[in-house]
Amino acid sequence: EKLLTYPSLPQLFSDAGYYTAYLHTFNDGIYNRTALYTALGFQDMYFSGDFAAIDPEAAAAPDYWGYMYGKIAGEFYSDDYLADVTAELFDQKAGEGPVFLWAVTMENHTPYTADKFSSYDFPFESDLGDEAVGVLNAVTQGVADCSEALGKLVDHLAAQDEPVIVVFFGDHQPNLPEDFYNTLLESQRGDLSDAELRQKKMVTPFFIWANYDIKEQTNMQISANYLSAYALNA
Repeated sequence: EKLLTYPSLPQLFSDAGYYTAYLHTFNDGIYNRTALYTALGFQDMYFSGDFAAIDPEAAAAPDYWGYMYGKIAGEFYSDDYLADVTAELFDQKAGEGPVFLWAVTMENHTPYTADKFSSYDFPFESDLGDEAVGVLNAVTQGVADCSEALGKLVDHLAAQDEPVIVVFFGDHQPNLPEDFYNTLLESQRGDLSDAELRQKKMVTPFFIWANYDIKEQTNMQISANYLSAYALNA
């Protein structure tokens, strides 16, 4: 029985002849993800137990989960590994036709604790309590790792002959204590109203990059509801 489908971005691409796939370095044990994302138009889905279908080293490993254990950073599978399998899947499919990939990072997900990472590249000290310093160290290490992995993926895509576009965004701010955001925003208040401060608390950064010329625009704010349409125009 055919699942009900929706006029979503992956469905539009699939209808247009693109190969569409969803990559997530967690499992599909919650939110009924497999059925939901199939209904959204993804042809393939790869969760934490599926990367042997992409990664030759994972496929050849005598112990898949032992191999995957070596890819953990910050208690989840690393953004570096997600960049690798995303690039590998792109290379495998791009020769057959156009490709639409949606990859979801997990490394910098909660919980944020001082022992989230085994070591820290950018440790800092402050007048905050030990717990708060540990939380912020964990977040900043995750941000740094995500940035490095994203840079590696973009470098890989920049070398492609065909046109490639990347949309990078977050669906929410890091889940830090409420008093952290209140203190941070008050320090940035200036002439901002209460409503403008609340908006700053909800805004997440994003960028659109391409290996071809697109209109450059900075300091732009847009609802996530319209980000897909804006990316399509690019």
